[in-house]
Amino acid sequence: MLFLLSSDYSPRYKQDILRCLAAPIGSAVQFRYDRVHISSDVLTSLTNSTTRFPLDGIVCSVSSKGFGVLPLVPVRKVKVQKPRVHGETISIPLVMGEVALAYSATDFTDELDKLTGGKTPRIKQDGQSPEGYYFFDSRQPGNVEIGTSVSIWERTVSTLRDQHAYKDEPFFWVALGVEDANTPLDPSALHPWPREIEPRHQYRLLIYHFQPRGGTRPNSKMEVTFGDPLQSIVAPDTAIDSRYDLKGWWFGTGDGKSRPQPTWLRIRTADSWDLDLTITVGSSYWRPVISGALVAVPAILALIPQPLTLETKFFLGAVGVAVGIGSSLLASSALKNS
Repeated sequence: MLFLLSSDYSPRYKQDILRCLAAPIGSAVQFRYDRVHISSDVLTSLTNSTTRFPLDGIVCSVSSKGFGVLPLVPVRKVKVQKPRVHGETISIPLVMGEVALAYSATDFTDELDKLTGGKTPRIKQDGQSPEGYYFFDSRQPGNVEIGTSVSIWERTVSTLRDQHAYKDEPFFWVALGVEDANTPLDPSALHPWPREIEPRHQYRLLIYHFQPRGGTRPNSKMEVTFGDPLQSIVAPDTAIDSRYDLKGWWFGTGDGKSRPQPTWLRIRTADSWDLDLTITVGSSYWRPVISGALVAVPAILALIPQPLTLETKFFLGAVGVAVGIGSSLLASSALKNS
């Protein structure tokens, strides 16, 4: 099992942990590492042309403060995709899986450090920079639960909030998935992010926000913006002023085109960080059907004055329509495959 650590040393590193907690199953978040922060065996595996991706991993938050072995909190199981190497640094796409929960963050930290032979980050002297690795391989500690329930997610958030960098976080949230009126989602679990949605349809993005007990009551907001051809049906932002709630953003997909349309939506939190999600609006075959039928109209009109029987005219007209539709569908399919 690969372990990918992100610290609170900079706002971006901390926000990457929040993105991993917020992202729906199947969506992507990208990490990046300097080679010096990756253990030698993992670095060799990542850059070896024979390595078969994806690889299993667990994302953990590591505190930048402390003495000795620095505290770790697992947050998310991921699929590690093939990295992109550029100079002395590496970018690593991660596909989100289930939520990871340590029953005891202290026991998890101690066990993982022992399993790795002391590879996890540590500070040996006051004022000294941490030593150790932020990306390494190990057997999974025994006190970890993996699941998709909102209950596990809440407990993971509560454990993370105990780290100093997250004590003042206004609220935590997770995208549960996308539903339509005919197939509502179970709000007690995280759901896979859809790769493709239908044209001429209305959907609702479901987001659950939560502030663990003891935290300041939220006084913040969230905003969702959509790329073409998605069309928001509700106001783009909403107030986050309760400790927990289920929010929904209705949006439509327009008429659709003859080929799939990749697009995006962005969730902005407290005017401070974003989560970008990609989605594809499927193709509409009504357009090529209508287009093909219209192509046949001139040929059908040309048959009217011809000295042919009515049955022959109907037959030739039907053939013309069928050929026009077939040609249009083939052209649409070629565009889709290209």
